[in-house]
Amino acid sequence: MENQTVSNSNKMYKIIVVIALIATMLAVGAAAFFYNDAQDSKEQSPEVVAENNLAETEKIVSELSEILFISSDQEPTVARVEDPAVLQQSNPDFYRNIQVGDYLVLYPQRAIIYRSSETQIINVAPIINTDQLQATQEEQSTQPAVENSDEDN
Repeated sequence: MENQTVSNSNKMYKIIVVIALIATMLAVGAAAFFYNDAQDSKEQSPEVVAENNLAETEKIVSELSEILFISSDQEPTVARVEDPAVLQQSNPDFYRNIQVGDYLVLYPQRAIIYRSSETQIINVAPIINTDQLQATQEEQSTQPAVENSDEDN
């Protein structure tokens, strides 16, 4: 009977040890997960994201300037295309051949679709400032017409 009690207590001891090991492994795993998550959050801080965006913009503008004359006195806005369907709905003609991963490079006077993976310009279009165009048209319509006078004859 005493043998059975010792055997039962050994089994209980082993079960407790196994449970303690499993709990320890789970705690270490959770700690590692949260540590990695915190490190990823640091890597995605606004400052790091801004630096990465600036580096990507400089890379794309540099590549584009090798195949198209770009004035260096203008800073473009560069955006990577993630959802071509949305852009195609807004302007089907301009965005006809756009793909995920292409870049939309916007200068004050023109828009460029650039495919970095193929070093290829997909499309270029002028940007028309409709407010400025409307103001110019209104200004022209309010100016009096100049008449030629023949009073000197």
